[in-house]
Amino acid sequence: MKNISIKESKQLSKLYLNKVYPLDQRKFLRLHTQHVVEIAKILGTYKKANLKTLEVAGWVHDIGYVANTEHHAIYTVGILKKKFNLDKELLDCILNHGNKGTPTTREGKIFQIADKLSILRPEIVKLILETTNGKTRKSDFDFLEMMTTKAIDLFRSY
Repeated sequence: MKNISIKESKQLSKLYLNKVYPLDQRKFLRLHTQHVVEIAKILGTYKKANLKTLEVAGWVHDIGYVANTEHHAIYTVGILKKKFNLDKELLDCILNHGNKGTPTTREGKIFQIADKLSILRPEIVKLILETTNGKTRKSDFDFLEMMTTKAIDLFRSY
């Protein structure tokens, strides 16, 4: 088996995220993925982390949503292991990007921060408002609060 390339990770992201339902979750994940890649590369540059690992992780970390929302990271690893070798850093990024994750590598820690900071983008605000016809829901605010609070807490330790 071989290591996954950036090109392959982008292709897998497109393939799997285009199968996610409901449609608003699919749209969110596609935007989120792009933002995570951008932010992870910025953070990684300043910490001299492996930028390729961060970019690959960014593209593929949520493809497991096609199978299961709660345990999507485990499903992502399962999908990838069928074709690719996964090193410690890439596994750490994917498996520990969630709120309860405790990454151990430099890349994993950076990636978890990028995952949470990705929420603070105009495209995400627009998507929330489009999805709700301009009427925000309590669940939207709960999600935004959880992501931003976690992002700030994690970014403090950056």
